[in-house]
Amino acid sequence: MVDLSKEFETFYNNHVVLSRKDQNELRKKKNTNIKRLKSGLIEYNKENYTSYSVADTLVQGSMAMYTVVQNDNKDYDIDVAIIFDKDNLGNDIGAIKAKNIVCEALKKKCTQLKNDPEVKKNCVTVSYTDGYHIDFAVYRRYKKYSWDEEYTYEHAGPQQWEERNPKAINEWFSDEIDNKGIVLRKVIRLSKMFCKSRDSWGEMPGGLIQTVLCDEKIMAYRYYSTRRPLMVGGIPSTESVTEIVNFESGRTYCEEIDNKAWGYIEYATPLDPQQASDYELVLAPQKPSIPKPPLNRQEVYHE
Repeated sequence: MVDLSKEFETFYNNHVVLSRKDQNELRKKKNTNIKRLKSGLIEYNKENYTSYSVADTLVQGSMAMYTVVQNDNKDYDIDVAIIFDKDNLGNDIGAIKAKNIVCEALKKKCTQLKNDPEVKKNCVTVSYTDGYHIDFAVYRRYKKYSWDEEYTYEHAGPQQWEERNPKAINEWFSDEIDNKGIVLRKVIRLSKMFCKSRDSWGEMPGGLIQTVLCDEKIMAYRYYSTRRPLMVGGIPSTESVTEIVNFESGRTYCEEIDNKAWGYIEYATPLDPQQASDYELVLAPQKPSIPKPPLNRQEVYHE
């Protein structure tokens, strides 16, 4: 069988992974528009005798997960949660009004764009002519009881405020990366690139749906080296290797295998049992996927 792993890796690095330059451009546009919003709110407050201010911001979606892929049309989607304190907004400000306030504040500073910022069902969108667009999802936060350590968050939906934690998806994905390794991020990127590789395919699953599907299907096979540190020539195969770790502290107790090991190596596909035995590698028990937070329409479809 012909080994095309090097060619495939070259394709992945050159045509799938977003370049550092483009990543920096996305961050720049994100930061620029957050500054526009905050500055626009100052003007809005002066004109309307209000005192609205952004309490916090949070990057969401593929930017937060580092799963953005190259796009010839520059159709990059930047998702940002804009969070207000409920006390700052006031109880009489509904979901629609909150989105309109954000939109009006942005309009005051987005004067050089071809199209004005637009209020949609679940977000406020700033679009660039070269394809970039930023979706600002509007939230408010409060503490139900004075002794609460964590905030309760509500999202400005199509008609009303709906309880939802803007951090939930990010935290779930971070846990899954810890659970399954960086191969999960690689598979998601490849899935996204594959789904947009043919215009004739029409509507394909969105990025979040692909992320969930990939997470449910992928398995990481972790083998612990109990006899020696891992090194070139001391592992059975480099094909489908996703991570190699030698513990800095040397031979260390590992709860997964109830034994000491020098480190571990992870594969996207399992080794032949005889190979693992020959190299004295111990397969760790497979970890199940961490249950994902409930998804709603706004997180699946940006409207």
